[in-house]
Amino acid sequence: MIGWIRSILFGEPTGGAAPLLSQEELDEALHHKHHTVVAEDIKALLRAHAWTQAEALLLKATAAMEAEARQHGWGVEPWYYDRLAWLYRRREAWREEIAILERFARNKHKRGYSWAGRKLLKRLEKSRSRVERRSERKAGEPPEPARDHERFT
Repeated sequence: MIGWIRSILFGEPTGGAAPLLSQEELDEALHHKHHTVVAEDIKALLRAHAWTQAEALLLKATAAMEAEARQHGWGVEPWYYDRLAWLYRRREAWREEIAILERFARNKHKRGYSWAGRKLLKRLEKSRSRVERRSERKAGEPPEPARDHERFT
């Protein structure tokens, strides 16, 4: 399991087509590890631009975290939702971005993460307004130019 991380860190070419992890390794990653330990694996996948695998692992880690939070009455951590929303925005998958941010908003939030939680809730409002603006635009009108500050938030 560590071999693929070493290949990422030490610059072995992965190519765009070859997956870094097999589906079995993705399933095994959360089966044998706590969702908080998997965060390092997710960071490595994001650094390697393995977006699809990072998304799959993020979704599994988010589901595991939510189940654990429900079981113990804890809150959820915003980092997993933030990274998923970032991936979806990067792909311009606006509906998926809103869905994951709404999923965060529905859950109880973990103590000590109020700043990050407020940031995600604000991002949800911005994403909703962006989708509304896009849907209100008439078919014949040219698209509205993106402002620099909206591109990277």
